[in-house]
Amino acid sequence: MSINIAIIHQDKKLTTQFLEKLEEMISSILEERELQKGELGLIFADDLHLEQLNEKYRGKSGPTDVLSFNYLEPNEKEDYLADADNDEFAFGDIYISLDRAAEQAIDMKHSLESEIARLSVHGLLHLLGFEHENDQDAALMEQHEIDLLHRFYPETPEVS
Repeated sequence: MSINIAIIHQDKKLTTQFLEKLEEMISSILEERELQKGELGLIFADDLHLEQLNEKYRGKSGPTDVLSFNYLEPNEKEDYLADADNDEFAFGDIYISLDRAAEQAIDMKHSLESEIARLSVHGLLHLLGFEHENDQDAALMEQHEIDLLHRFYPETPEVS
């Protein structure tokens, strides 16, 4: 799957090396689920941008740390993936607030990179169909998040 990274909030410095590792992690997770086709957007923005998206698409006021937009319904994914001639379709976008990530990294006492990785995995799991609307689903999603993070970022502490 093609991963397109966009940075629309410039006051936080993300190294090329970190972005390449992040892209490699996301690609590996998708390949394990046999999702090699399509495009995924990973967009780094600020609180204001995510606040506007949160209000517009979720009807919630205030900024949030990560938002995922899945562009295919579950039944559509199988059709797109089964079509050997169709490599170009929008799978989804993950928006991450670098402002929230920086604050949460300080609160959780880990690096900005670890927090961005955590938010990326969280957003990706939403695109893969995981939710946290109830305690059981939240626990399952959190366990997947921890397992994936520790494979690629062993230094990331377990956080809830």
